[in-house]
Amino acid sequence: MWRCKECGGTEFIEQYMNGYRKYREYDKEGEPVYDSQVDNDPELDIECENCGNRGDHLTDIAEWVEE
Repeated sequence: MWRCKECGGTEFIEQYMNGYRKYREYDKEGEPVYDSQVDNDPELDIECENCGNRGDHLTDIAEWVEE
């Protein structure tokens, strides 16, 4: 399980600034058909939901801990 290096929290939020995701299909409600994704290149920060510790990658702010 991933744990925040600052507080030990286990829930993280991805903050998308720009970038893109490309899908081949959309359903009748206008939602993308997720298995039709052909490209995924968003620019994002990741943040610990508990303490607000932020970084470019999960490994910047958290470490893997075996249970």
